[in-house]
Amino acid sequence: DAQGRLVNAAGYQLMAYSYANGDPAATANGFEGLEPVQISDQEMTATPSTEGVFSGNLPAGATPPAGALPSSNSATAEYTSKSSLVAYDNLGNKVLLDVYFTNTGSGAWEVSVFDQSKATAGTSFPYTGGALASANLTFDTTTGKLTGA
Repeated sequence: DAQGRLVNAAGYQLMAYSYANGDPAATANGFEGLEPVQISDQEMTATPSTEGVFSGNLPAGATPPAGALPSSNSATAEYTSKSSLVAYDNLGNKVLLDVYFTNTGSGAWEVSVFDQSKATAGTSFPYTGGALASANLTFDTTTGKLTGA
């Protein structure tokens, strides 16, 4: 309502015990200690994504592309595999990220992440902003396990 109290469609207030001073002494068969739930002075702030988990398989036998690496953000950039994931900005808005994996030879890969909203219309590269992050990954060519990042 206008005072910030949580009410239902009939105008009845939601009542609850306050935890402001620790655990409340609840009364099972009465209303002693109940207070109106106030939401007007409660601010919710969005927290932007700062990390994520991405799992998948990269083709060990992939041929390294001849063009520029995605991290160069060049119109001639080539990559082995692309995927996208959703993150959130500081206002809670969705941000779609493009993740490029590029085989650079002998168990070595480059991964680069770009903000999809900055992609060139009708294609990907070049983006109007550089890579948000880039890293080099190294895999054991016998076991396929990640050995360095």
